[in-house]
Amino acid sequence: MIEFFAGLLICFGIVLLLVLIVAILFLATLQSTLGSVQPANRALAPALVWLLLLPVINIFWLFVVVLKMAESLQNEYRDRGWNTQGESFGKTTGLSTAVLIMVSIIIHGLSSLLQMNNLEDFAPAAAFGLMGNLLILVILVGFIIYWVQIGGYGGKLRRSFDERHRPKRGYDFDEYERKRRRRERGGRRNDDQDHEDDDNEGGGPRTPRTSY
Repeated sequence: MIEFFAGLLICFGIVLLLVLIVAILFLATLQSTLGSVQPANRALAPALVWLLLLPVINIFWLFVVVLKMAESLQNEYRDRGWNTQGESFGKTTGLSTAVLIMVSIIIHGLSSLLQMNNLEDFAPAAAFGLMGNLLILVILVGFIIYWVQIGGYGGKLRRSFDERHRPKRGYDFDEYERKRRRRERGGRRNDDQDHEDDDNEGGGPRTPRTSY
């Protein structure tokens, strides 16, 4: 009996680990796609997608992420002058999946409630259980489709950036902005040094040096 429960616990741990890995990869895709959107066009900070790892809260936060993701992508497309007609930006698939998740939770809750009341042989309990299992399959398909859609949008945005300024590994618009600002600051410092050299060569006032 102990070996049985130990094996069951190990199987549960493996499944939980796989689910966690898939969730991390999925959220990394969402963050990467939002990171490819210009900051001015983002309706949601990329790091906030990781709130989906929080239990209970993630059920409602998923709706926010789907809507804000679609809004951010739409803003980016419009800003670039790309055609947005016929583009749902994952909103249809994402919202449908989020709604089905909530329905599945309700159905499984009702099924469990009936079983707790010793009504497991009652027809509605069996119907709710079957319906819940079918919904899980539909949710899985919707989840994969949404993942592929968002990854595709992110890939398109990254490919469209100027190759001269794109980092070698991946693309993060925030990192690009930081590097651009550093280049500008470096350019201003070089200009100031050139003006100083011109003054010295032309007999102009030299910058005094202070010795310590």
